Amino acid sequence: MRRSALVSLAAVIGPLLASGGSGSEARRAPEPVLSVQPAADCVTAFTEPVTQPLPGYPRLLLVTDLSNDSVQDLVATTDPDGGGGGSVAVLLGNGSGFGAPASTFVGGNPRALSDGDFNSDGRRDVVVSTSALSNDAGSVTVLFGNGAGGFSSSLTRAAGTNPFGVIAGDFSQDGHDDIIVSSESSNPSTVLLLQGDGAGNFGPLVALQSGLRPKEFAAGDFNGDGRRDLAVVTADDRFDLEGFVELRLANAAGGFDAPALFKVGWQPDDGIAADFNEDGRLDLVVANLDATVSVLLGNGAGSFAPQIVIPTEASGGSLEVADFDGDGHLDLASENIDVLLGDGSGGFARLRRFHPSSIDVRAADVNADGRLDLVSGVPTTPPSIAVMYGRCATPTDLSLEMTESRDPVLAGHDVDYVFRITNHGPEGAAMIGHFTFSSRTTHGPQIYPVVPSQGSCGYTVGDRGFTVNYTCNFGSLAATAVATVNVKASANSTGGMSVTASLEMDNPHVDPNPADNSAEETTTFVFVGGGLFNLGTTPDGAAMLSWNGGGAQGGFLIGRWAGGTTTVFPQNGIPLPREATSFVDPQPIAGALNCYSLAPLGDGGQPYGRSHLMCMVPGSASPSNMLQDFAVHGSAGGFQFTWSSPGGQTGYVVFTHPLDGSAPSHHFIPPDRTVFTADSQSACHSVGPLDGSTVRGHSSVLCVIPGFSTLYP
Repeated sequence: MRRSALVSLAAVIGPLLASGGSGSEARRAPEPVLSVQPAADCVTAFTEPVTQPLPGYPRLLLVTDLSNDSVQDLVATTDPDGGGGGSVAVLLGNGSGFGAPASTFVGGNPRALSDGDFNSDGRRDVVVSTSALSNDAGSVTVLFGNGAGGFSSSLTRAAGTNPFGVIAGDFSQDGHDDIIVSSESSNPSTVLLLQGDGAGNFGPLVALQSGLRPKEFAAGDFNGDGRRDLAVVTADDRFDLEGFVELRLANAAGGFDAPALFKVGWQPDDGIAADFNEDGRLDLVVANLDATVSVLLGNGAGSFAPQIVIPTEASGGSLEVADFDGDGHLDLASENIDVLLGDGSGGFARLRRFHPSSIDVRAADVNADGRLDLVSGVPTTPPSIAVMYGRCATPTDLSLEMTESRDPVLAGHDVDYVFRITNHGPEGAAMIGHFTFSSRTTHGPQIYPVVPSQGSCGYTVGDRGFTVNYTCNFGSLAATAVATVNVKASANSTGGMSVTASLEMDNPHVDPNPADNSAEETTTFVFVGGGLFNLGTTPDGAAMLSWNGGGAQGGFLIGRWAGGTTTVFPQNGIPLPREATSFVDPQPIAGALNCYSLAPLGDGGQPYGRSHLMCMVPGSASPSNMLQDFAVHGSAGGFQFTWSSPGGQTGYVVFTHPLDGSAPSHHFIPPDRTVFTADSQSACHSVGPLDGSTVRGHSSVLCVIPGFSTLYP
């Protein structure tokens, strides 16, 4: 990718990067220092993009002073046909913008861009790494600046295969600028050094072997010894492009020690070195393809603390560092112009995304108004660059609150989310909300139609169906007004569902307090015992309850309703243990309808719901009852009555007595069947074996009341 010459707040980071020589590194500090100086009530923002045509599709951008007039110029690598044959376009700064582009053909596919003074004439030169169109053969081309914004000559050297990153600086400690380039596709992958002699010539390639895939570079003095060290942003092909930084400390011999590895995000793209926590030690920030930024805080001795992961709206791409809001702390801009404001301790808060489709991002004071502007490439037809000028935003204070109706939730049941967006003013603003539901249950989340109080919502599905992304365009929300979004979701199996929500406003509005513009929750879907609930009788006629175990319950309670009295078991107030699967009622109320339901409890004692309601009449079996194991089983599919064959029967008769007072009925069952499925009415049932047309007694009376369970959706 590219390397710019800009760093704001040079007074803060300049001493850290100073290591002798005239070379540039990941971000060289120019003079004068560019930093926003806003009014006290100014909230930093940027204008809508102002575009300027390019002669080809933009790939990489570099801001530097090619014309030696203390006005920053723009260098862009371009691809005229969208598929190769690259050029370098120079757009000279004029104090109000950029002039028309002038192109120099370099050929191949431009991969990275940096600058330095390779012939010691005090003029900025440009170096481009390219790969051939027909194969992966790599090269670097040095374009020697003429001091007037053009190039006087060029030099091309072979550089491995499929080079990706390039950086210039005095790495050999001889006072002359060198070039380092990554050779991404060679086996093994290597980092290549071309040592400059200060006269525009370079020595033979020196290979620094890397076991990983090197991509980009950042440089600076990471251990305080006055030498320029090298941080290599890499991905590990062996482990699904897991990201690392290889830190190579410079040694006294003009080379580098063996690298130390530091973990960053997945498939990192770019890295940048600066003192983000203002402790006088150099830190590193890396942009990753998983839409995160990794912050590695340096200890000043050549090592970093474990990464701090910050989410962004940009998936990888380039990074730029500057003090955009003039508060004395370094900020970040990532590709797609997602601006993150630094707090001086290594933390960042997202300001907002200003341009959703851009390539590369550079900071410069393009119109010389003392404010930093953002420059990016726009890969549209016709291709162009876009300048977003720094300005004071219209402050509008929004807040986002999210509530969930329950947590945990039984698998298969619904949970309701309410998102409440409040505009605290002072002005109205148009806004968009982003709502993401990600589940690792069997089939992903099920989201019912999303209903906003104003505007409309659309959705996309990703991650093989495990993620649903909703974008809601609310239109304009007046000051002091409130908008809501109601979402009903469910998951059909156990697991967690994470929900994230964020807001963004249209230009020129910016929230001065963006920390409350997002929210997140994780809802847990659980399975509990008690869904399969059974009621039978013991040989002496007592009620015997059993149920399926397992699940997330912390215990069980049993409720009995009989003779107008409600009793909760166990009566000592201590729930049955989580592993319990049966219970015998020690004292059923004789002559009354004894009804039972089971309630699984959470670890905190909260009920998850209740089972089916099933009843029995103690002592209702005939004296000649031959079916001691008559039982009813409740499940999601309804109720079934079962028994064991006593032997010798010619069939069975099931007696049904509806509880609504309607006429009783009976059903004949073949002798080889011992199961009866009840219909959906509330009724009591008993069964007796047949000897021809004679009923040989009957079982206890068991009753079912449908619609009582809350353990099923």
